[in-house]
Amino acid sequence: EDILKREVQKYLENQVANHTAIAALDHPSYSTLSGHDVAHRILDLRWEGRTLVGEMKLHLSPGFKRYGICSTSGDLVACMLLDDIQIGVSSRGIGGVEERYGTLYVDDSFELISFDVVCEPSTHNAWIKTDPKDLQPFIESQKKSNLPIISEKLQKINKILS
Repeated sequence: EDILKREVQKYLENQVANHTAIAALDHPSYSTLSGHDVAHRILDLRWEGRTLVGEMKLHLSPGFKRYGICSTSGDLVACMLLDDIQIGVSSRGIGGVEERYGTLYVDDSFELISFDVVCEPSTHNAWIKTDPKDLQPFIESQKKSNLPIISEKLQKINKILS
């Protein structure tokens, strides 16, 4: 948790703040970011208790926006969301692991690269949700003040997809 919090803070300060927080559909086999793989850009990340919540903007082509033609990974993600396919988010990074009492732990060398859209997230319940009510069970802090923020952000996503 401490390592992820450290890396998320660096990611916010370096990539998100500079509009370079791009990510892919599925995890590529390489650790570098490629413009050919861009599916979305991370706009914001924040901690709700011990739960990391984020906002992304899909990289949609003009052909998709006008005619529904898929030519980018972002277009494919949008189609999956419109078809009610459950997809998730997974962090991609590099670094080592260490074994403690038969369990593998990410060690201090971990460096966060991105948050990719995936069909099978490695983190339990790291699914993309389009309804604020569906997000609430995953946010440990159950304050009612969270709901308008989440609802506002989901309305923006729905506008993009409309």
